[in-house]
Parts: sequence; structure tokens; C-alpha cells
Amino acid sequence: MKKDDLAGLLEISLTVFEASQAKLHPILKEEMRLRDLLADLSQDAAVARLSFQTDLNMRAVRADEAWNTWAEQNRRTLNLKLAQILAQKEVAMASVKKSFGKLEALRAISAVAKKESEARLAVRNSDAQLQAYLTRVNNTRTF
Repeated sequence: MKKDDLAGLLEISLTVFEASQAKLHPILKEEMRLRDLLADLSQDAAVARLSFQTDLNMRAVRADEAWNTWAEQNRRTLNLKLAQILAQKEVAMASVKKSFGKLEALRAISAVAKKESEARLAVRNSDAQLQAYLTRVNNTRTF
């Protein structure tokens, strides 16, 4: 494989990896947002439980039951959305891992190719130096 071909493949592989990371970013942001909303809801539920225990008027009109029903529906909805996002995240992560693996493989191949190229160049330089030395030795001999 030519050096330019390998460099082109590396560039393409890096672009694909960065694109897969870019697709993952909004999914991660949405996951964090949903987890924050669920945490807020849990915290609000704890506060509401304490409030309903002390406020008999709210219990008399069954506001506590209405609030608990709303909170559970909201929790179910958020958990469903979170499950969907986690499924998307799994697919996106698989893509990121695959593109990262390809990128790392190409980097390794590129490093090996560079070392081989440097070794060939060193051999050529060594051969050229040896040839120059032998030429000088042959030219200085008198017969």
C-alpha cells in the first residue's frame, strides 16, 4: 500500500470516528437531561411526602393521591424516554467503538509502514555509502 493511500485512509477513518462521536454527543446530553429530571422528580416526591403528612387539608381533598398519580405517570414517561435513549446510545456506542477500532488499526499499520520505510531507507543509504567507499578504494589502488 502506498504511503499516500494509507494517509488518505487514516484521514477518512478519523473523519468517520469524529462523525460517530458527534452523533453520540446529543444522545448523551439527552440521557443526562432525563436522568436529572428523574432525580428532580424523586427529590420532589420526597418533599411532597413530608408535606402531605403534615398538611391534613391536602389529604382531605386527596391532593396527595392526585400528585402521586401525576408523579408516577411522569416517572413512567421519563423512564420510557430514557430507555429509548439508552437503546440509541447502545447503537451509537457500537458505531463509535467500531470506527475507533478501525482508526487504531490504521494507525498501527501506518506506524509499521513508517518503520519499514525508514529501515529500507537506512539500507539504501548504507548500500550507497558502501558503494561509495568501495569505489574510492578501487580508485586509489594502483596496479
